[in-house]
Amino acid sequence: MASGARKRQEPTWDPLDGLDIVSFDLVLGRALRRIRSERGMSQHDLAVKASDGGVPWTRVVVTKVENGTRSVQLLEFFLLARALDVHPEVLLTGLGPTEKVELSPTAWADAEGLRALIDPSLTGGHVSTPRTRMLTALAEGALDMFAGYGNFWPGATAGQLLAALDDAGLAAESKAAADVDIDPIALSVLAHRRWGHGFTTERDRRVEMLAATGAPEMGKRVLMGHAARRLLEELAPDIDEAKKIVTKGGSK
Repeated sequence: MASGARKRQEPTWDPLDGLDIVSFDLVLGRALRRIRSERGMSQHDLAVKASDGGVPWTRVVVTKVENGTRSVQLLEFFLLARALDVHPEVLLTGLGPTEKVELSPTAWADAEGLRALIDPSLTGGHVSTPRTRMLTALAEGALDMFAGYGNFWPGATAGQLLAALDDAGLAAESKAAADVDIDPIALSVLAHRRWGHGFTTERDRRVEMLAATGAPEMGKRVLMGHAARRLLEELAPDIDEAKKIVTKGGSK
């Protein structure tokens, strides 16, 4: 489904290598084409039915959706399921037996895991995220799988890396990482190494300090921006060093 306009973040460590990964748009398009075919509907028929259900599509839009070249908005997804009188998870059945669907640059799901995201009553399947991969590595005694992030913080414990992973998905971490063109997880690891907690926590601490000095008239949003820029300045040497490690292949 379509997301915001922010530039896609490519991970410095690619967890999708060697996997048969397909896009969510392609999975949805396959399922929609199958449903239409099973019901003997033309693309025009489907466009009319979708429009009657509150999704103003044309035949051209249906063609693009079925080909996986046009993303479906979240509300369109649920209205479409209602218009077709199917459970939303039926629209996610276009994944092959060995394929994985890419949920984000660092997350994927198999067929059962994808459907379970929509229908919690379903069990089984797998959704792979940085945290689940870390936990698996710890359980298997294979922490060296994550040497890429460990290289940014030599001597870090498993608990410290997990805490950094938990913070990496926060909005401030993601925005700051985009601003300096680095993986959000790497940025979070560097923040935890320097301050003992995440970027967001340190930013909020600095905002409180600035407000206490009589700067509240600047507005909280302005203070947050000022604090975030200051933190990135402090992290700049660490970020440069991390990028060198990646360039040398040390994060693989």
